[in-house]
Amino acid sequence: MNKTQEKEQLQQAPLPLAQPASATRRRNRLTRNLAVAAFLAVLLPLTRAEAIPIVMNFTVPGPVTGTIVWDAASPTSPIDSLISIDLSIDGHDFTLDEVDFVNLGEFGLIGGRVTGVNTISPGTNDFWIMWDVQHLTPFEFAYTSPTLDVVSVVTKSRFDQFSVTAQQAVPEPATLTLLAAGLAVGRLARRQPVYASAPRYKPG
Repeated sequence: MNKTQEKEQLQQAPLPLAQPASATRRRNRLTRNLAVAAFLAVLLPLTRAEAIPIVMNFTVPGPVTGTIVWDAASPTSPIDSLISIDLSIDGHDFTLDEVDFVNLGEFGLIGGRVTGVNTISPGTNDFWIMWDVQHLTPFEFAYTSPTLDVVSVVTKSRFDQFSVTAQQAVPEPATLTLLAAGLAVGRLARRQPVYASAPRYKPG
């Protein structure tokens, strides 16, 4: 191939054009901003005090064994809402519709709604449980049923078992998606774009 043919071939071949420096900088800034936004969307929800499941387990003479789960920022924080209850007294299985709670500052109180959370009417399917919120120790469990004419009261020293613990929250799918997006954009931001410049032909 002579020089004339080589020159014609170079002139006919499509050549990639160099990206202007200003456009490159704008693209890099946009990529970095997207990376920051994606990471903030993931990190900010994790830093504020969101409600997590709190689990109470207890056993008192009878025997009566119960498990109550609620939402709160921590085991020593006020209750936000009840999640579930597993409690049977004298053959009656309590449901969430039958129970409620009251935050009393130093104490927490969960009980039946028959005559109000903080009162018990003998001869009904009713109960309450009270505990020291700061020290996470039991204070009192009281209950009654249609077969009982009185309210049975169990003081803190008679509890067989009592615990209030935080259940580890599972990340929501949306959070996992944002995390994946943040990682992907972060990798893109670290990659430096390479642009090919058109070769210069120097006649011989």
